[in-house]
Amino acid sequence: MKINISLFFAALLVMGITGCKKMDDTYKKYVVPEGITYVERAKAVKTYSGLNRVKFTWAAPVDPSVAKARIYWNNFADSAEFKIPGNADSVSYFLNIPEGMYSFIIKTFDDAGRQSVPVEVQGRSIGATFLSNMFNRPLTQSFVDNANGKLLLTWGGADTYNGSIGHELTYTDVAGAQKKLFVAPETAVTTLADYKSGTDMSYTTWYRADTTSVDTLKTAAAAVPGNTVRYRLDKSKFKEIKLPGDANMAWGWVMPNMWDGKTNAEPGFHTADAPFPQHITFDLGVSDFSLYSFRTWQRQGYQYQIGNMKRFSLWGSNTLAPEWGSWTKLGDFTSGTHVMAEGELFLIPPGAAAYRYIRIQVQEPWDGKTVGAFHIMEIELLGNFYKP
Repeated sequence: MKINISLFFAALLVMGITGCKKMDDTYKKYVVPEGITYVERAKAVKTYSGLNRVKFTWAAPVDPSVAKARIYWNNFADSAEFKIPGNADSVSYFLNIPEGMYSFIIKTFDDAGRQSVPVEVQGRSIGATFLSNMFNRPLTQSFVDNANGKLLLTWGGADTYNGSIGHELTYTDVAGAQKKLFVAPETAVTTLADYKSGTDMSYTTWYRADTTSVDTLKTAAAAVPGNTVRYRLDKSKFKEIKLPGDANMAWGWVMPNMWDGKTNAEPGFHTADAPFPQHITFDLGVSDFSLYSFRTWQRQGYQYQIGNMKRFSLWGSNTLAPEWGSWTKLGDFTSGTHVMAEGELFLIPPGAAAYRYIRIQVQEPWDGKTVGAFHIMEIELLGNFYKP
């Protein structure tokens, strides 16, 4: 059988042309004749958290046709549009939006409505929930040693886990000027050499929700009333007083030994034997402070024994007179077991006025004798600045 080679190849050519035409017809309806033109998309987009807002930034477009951008969220249900100036160095936009975590879609457009490919980013808005978990850093102690006049503020732990970056302290200096001081979270003690005694202070704790936050959030101010600051009274101002009826000293253990700073080295103070109760008087040198506490150290080697004070009272007066009618009782106290090296702390009942002169009246020593002596190694008094 003979095959006409020319006719065979001609038939194949016709079949190929017909097949290609059918394929073109199939896909032609999906092809845009001039092609799709996209404007430049937002590049290197960054988001920053804020208080009921999110900040967006990205590099300025190189494509001069980019005229605006639109940000979508909630699956395109919500959006915000803004213009992009042609001479912008960068693009920046604040979107006001309720608290929450969001997924955003960003598209850019030219004036003809042509758009870019979408860009997806995540963002966070801070609101009432975060604010409700912001707390002021605790102030555990505010203390002035009157020997040097410096105020020591001791702080509790900072809430760095939830974003605390420190707190701002406001106080009044000795010249009467208001000052502000920022305290870092790692600072445990703040020392103020220029604090004006008796004046109020306050502080606010600062938070940032995360490292991208554009808003520093502040708590309501915590007040530190001036009359809550504790002052260690300056022992260099203390003076011995001997009024009629006061106990006599014995064995060379004189009254100034009670404020010589030696808590466990003899000699201390010692009275002569006499019936109980016995009392002594001394001068604080100032009358600016209402007493907050009284601390005493017992004679070492005789803890809870012999003439260490068991039951006693403290009295105050601004009139140096022996008669009890000019004295006001500050409190009755009973000694108990305690850490000897730290001394024994007695808190004065609140509401006391400020007194310059103090009287210690001992009703009973630890040995329980009705006639005998009592002794004290050291004392320490703390007070609050007094405002009548």
